[in-house]
Amino acid sequence: SEQVYNDDIRMDAISGDRGEILPPLPTNNTTTNDS
Repeated sequence: SEQVYNDDIRMDAISGDRGEILPPLPTNNTTTNDS
């Protein structure tokens, strides 16, 4: 039970972290190109 819970939280945390970090990267690239 504990292992499953940890896996669920870790997967969710990684997915959220990656998703939030991915969007900013492309946005920054566009700004640099514009400048």
